[in-house]
Amino acid sequence: MISAKKLVSATAHTYFIHDSLSYIFLCKECVISPQFMLTMLGGIYQFERSMMLERNVIAKLKGKYKGKPVNIELNENIRALAQVGINKFQIAKQLNCSRTTVYKALSN
Repeated sequence: MISAKKLVSATAHTYFIHDSLSYIFLCKECVISPQFMLTMLGGIYQFERSMMLERNVIAKLKGKYKGKPVNIELNENIRALAQVGINKFQIAKQLNCSRTTVYKALSN
């Protein structure tokens, strides 16, 4: 069987045999195709990901997945400073928050 294939590299206990389509890893008693191994890992990943998304949907329906609560006092301060005429960058700097927070507060 090895004579029909090209022997790429060998160590004391490990042989890599190159076929025209794939590499085969031989380690004493085991024969594993890397393509098969990657296919199995991909399938496991997809299954785990779908289970995680399902759990997130269930948690959202139960009301347990709400996110960070809104700081009402900060939003009021941002709106008050914006009505005075201070620009958004200065508001963020003065209240020690991000510009994104300022934009979100003003959009509501």
